[in-house]
Amino acid sequence: MFGSIYEQAHSVAQEKIQQLAKRLKGFPHKTYVRHGQVLDVVKQIVEEQQIDLLVLGTHGHTGLGKLLMGSVAEQIFRHANCPVLTVGPRVPVTEKVRESRHDRDLPHVQVKFGNILYATDFKPDAVEGSSYAVSLASEFNAHLTLLHVIDDFGEDLHEQPGPIETALVKLEELVPDREGLRYAPEFVAEYGSPGELILKIADEYEADLIILGVRPTSSSSAATHFGRSVAHKVVAGANCPVLTIRR
Repeated sequence: MFGSIYEQAHSVAQEKIQQLAKRLKGFPHKTYVRHGQVLDVVKQIVEEQQIDLLVLGTHGHTGLGKLLMGSVAEQIFRHANCPVLTVGPRVPVTEKVRESRHDRDLPHVQVKFGNILYATDFKPDAVEGSSYAVSLASEFNAHLTLLHVIDDFGEDLHEQPGPIETALVKLEELVPDREGLRYAPEFVAEYGSPGELILKIADEYEADLIILGVRPTSSSSAATHFGRSVAHKVVAGANCPVLTIRR
């Protein structure tokens, strides 16, 4: 019984991957149908093929589907050895993709990152994340906004310089060389809940891409600590793709 179920699942997966391969005509590509833990399989392929960027889709047709895909995506972007671009469930589908059919070639969609938001908590690797943000802003001639959210309402609120002023100076120090940027970067520091405020600022600035640094968990299972909640909220709630860079 289990053998027939396994064979049927493999056959369906093989058929779907072949349909996708037809739509990728004209693009150099490889296809895989493998069995095992998703994270382990993905990490193996990343290493074998020396992948520079992973792209994940988390669109589920049901609430459960979205939950499961989101959990798998988080395991991957927290443990992958390369940056991961996640297209969350709230990212709009372009008209060209919506109108496409299985028997047609994959429509060419022009990717435009006109507004990029980089959110940082000033951990030691903040410079690495900002270098990705600056590089992409330069490549796409995009507006770049750097954001720091202060979630610790301590006793130093009235000190001079205050937390806001200090954060703004640190943000500016992350972009020492602005020669390749068409537009002067903007720096934003506010008090609030990181996940909620990142999404709010992304909407206000009409971000086409959000960049975050993420910490790996101690195991391949989904974590429940603070860092996870921020990344999970942003990926699940963003109206644009999110690029995560593992620390």
